[in-house]
Amino acid sequence: MREDKEFTQWWHNNAIGMWERWIPQDVKKGLEIGSFEGASAVWLMDHRPNLQLTCVDIFGPAFDDVTGEYEQRFERNVAEYGKRITKLKGKSQDVLDTLPQRKTYDLIYIDGDHSYEGAAQDAQAAYPLLKKGGVLIFDDYNNDQFGVKRAVDEFLENADGFEVLREEGDYQMAIRRL
Repeated sequence: MREDKEFTQWWHNNAIGMWERWIPQDVKKGLEIGSFEGASAVWLMDHRPNLQLTCVDIFGPAFDDVTGEYEQRFERNVAEYGKRITKLKGKSQDVLDTLPQRKTYDLIYIDGDHSYEGAAQDAQAAYPLLKKGGVLIFDDYNNDQFGVKRAVDEFLENADGFEVLREEGDYQMAIRRL
């Protein structure tokens, strides 16, 4: 964790070992759905120096009651990366609909709406944007209090052209598009 950043939560710490295995050093273009205070974005910027990252979040009241105004913390936390980060504010489904509908991204990280419906919608909307050889990561796959696992499992049953990167014990799910 970077001591010079303003994080009220450091959930991302558990993902670092998985990301070191899954995300290539030379990754160029990424999409993050659910950015919160920017902890995962900061890690990606610091450890994947060629990455241009688009961060999508509602930046609204969902967490404000717990952590206060997290949008301003996000902006301060990622400011040093300048044009390497593009912030898009809104519900992921609305924002993803505005993006070019072609295989654009080398990396997509989904950590947005953890409900079954939200996770299923994000998976369906994001996968068509993933390039061949690109990595798609779902956060909180192993957390039974959310609907992520069911949504991801159903998505993977119906998707084609991928390989699973996740190992036993990983709490996230990752796939690579073939």
